[in-house]
Amino acid sequence: MSISGVSSSSSAAGTGQSAVNVAQLQKQIAQLQKEIQTEQNSKDDAKTKLQLVTAYQQQIVELQQEIQQAQQQAAIKASQTASAANPDAPDTTGSADGRKRTERSTDTSRYLDTQA
Repeated sequence: MSISGVSSSSSAAGTGQSAVNVAQLQKQIAQLQKEIQTEQNSKDDAKTKLQLVTAYQQQIVELQQEIQQAQQQAAIKASQTASAANPDAPDTTGSADGRKRTERSTDTSRYLDTQA
């Protein structure tokens, strides 16, 4: 019984590299899915088949998690790049709908009394 190793790479540094990384990870998933099909059609005993298929499926789950992380990091990087490119843009951090929250003061003691 031999499990072919499909190495996974660490998350990408940039959005362009992230797209390449995601594509590579997806190719690895496709290869593992082929391995699963091959094993299911093999003449190995049921126990061996189960062990191999389970190992392949676990590798697929790990690769899918890496893809998700790479996509999240790419989105964060793109957001940071957009913020750096437009420093005059309003700060929308801390709001769920993207609009900046402003607090208005109700302290009227700071206004001058022009009636006196």
